[in-house]
Amino acid sequence: MTGRRRPRGRVAGTWAVCALVAAGCGSRAHGTGSAPGTTTHAAAQATSTARPAAGRDRRSVRLGLVGTRSLPAPVQLPGLARVGTAVLAAGGLDRADTSTADIVRAGPGAPRRVGALPAPVHDVGAAALGGRLYVFGGGSAAGPTDRITAVTPAGRVRTVGRLPVALSDSEAVTLGGTVYVIGGDAASGALRSVYAYRPGRAPRRVATLPHALRYAAAAGVGGRLLVAGGTDGTTARDEILSVDPRRHRVRVIGRLPAPLAHAAGAALGPTFYVLGGRGDATGSQRRAIWAIDAKGSVRRAGRLPVALSDLSAVASGGRLVVVGGRDPSGTVHGEVYALAPARPRERQRRPRPGRGPPSGRRRGPCVPASSRAPSTAATSTPPTARARCRRSSAGIRRASTSRTPSRTRSTSSTSARGAWSGASPSARSPST
Repeated sequence: MTGRRRPRGRVAGTWAVCALVAAGCGSRAHGTGSAPGTTTHAAAQATSTARPAAGRDRRSVRLGLVGTRSLPAPVQLPGLARVGTAVLAAGGLDRADTSTADIVRAGPGAPRRVGALPAPVHDVGAAALGGRLYVFGGGSAAGPTDRITAVTPAGRVRTVGRLPVALSDSEAVTLGGTVYVIGGDAASGALRSVYAYRPGRAPRRVATLPHALRYAAAAGVGGRLLVAGGTDGTTARDEILSVDPRRHRVRVIGRLPAPLAHAAGAALGPTFYVLGGRGDATGSQRRAIWAIDAKGSVRRAGRLPVALSDLSAVASGGRLVVVGGRDPSGTVHGEVYALAPARPRERQRRPRPGRGPPSGRRRGPCVPASSRAPSTAATSTPPTARARCRRSSAGIRRASTSRTPSRTRSTSSTSARGAWSGASPSARSPST
């Protein structure tokens, strides 16, 4: 009479059969007692497995053109920000290189003029905060200005303060409940300052850049201000700066592939995009779009429809809205481009020659009799193991009848049972 407690010999035999099952089915699972060379191989497999994930990240940051509209008039160097759901462009230079006071609602919907600034200006810093667009300084026929102007989505304007110094060519970025005005150009030359502004308070200096900077690209990522490129007034720069305004620290975290100024900057999630721009030559406009993470790593992220400098960009609804700019021939553009991250396409995995399960009739037993150890060859296979082998054999037969069989490596637990995984449904690429 058999009791509930299995004899030790029977248990030992079962474990031996399971071990042979794993060996007979080609398992690559490694135990804790693996040799050093085996551990290194497992680490290499983990590294190679992580590479496709990095590839998906590279594809996911790429931007593609998804829409184009036209402004009421061409413009370069406008201030641009998203206020609520509206994208507002303020000031800039027209095709005759004359400052304009226009406030244009660039989206959503057809772009249209909704108001005017107190005076025509260009090269302003612009950022949104608390349902208002704030315009900082700007250049004019008389030189840089120090006015801070608040603009409502409907186009109503009001002067709300003054900068410590009259400036133009700056960048303004909202981080938390504060707008930061970065660099710029004053009557004394290019600036190294970073000013913090909150409505109702006077601007205060919170950081100093390592070099004078104007016409840079900037955005807020991960609680920091990322600043890329720009010019010191003479030469285009390639540094990527991380500014911590709370700790008053600035450090270089990377470099662009080449010196770049007059580019646009905007962030989508954790990615800082630098679009277009040019070098020191006035006709050296670029089409490249670069994606930069918080650590300063730079990756190519697409191309603009046309090479442009002196353009503006802002994130809106998971897309980047790009407004205006100037091309290598000196033509001022009036397009509004919508750029969106390209969806990664899933490639259908096809079995490599000789890698799929062998065609024809499969062996039912998981372990061939010839591969069994002499000490266990005469040992009868326990009922549980026999049933397990029958289920595995049935799975192999079902896999062999599928239209596109594919052999996938089993996990440790499946390999211990000695089973080939069946073919999974083919992945379909998302429709574009």
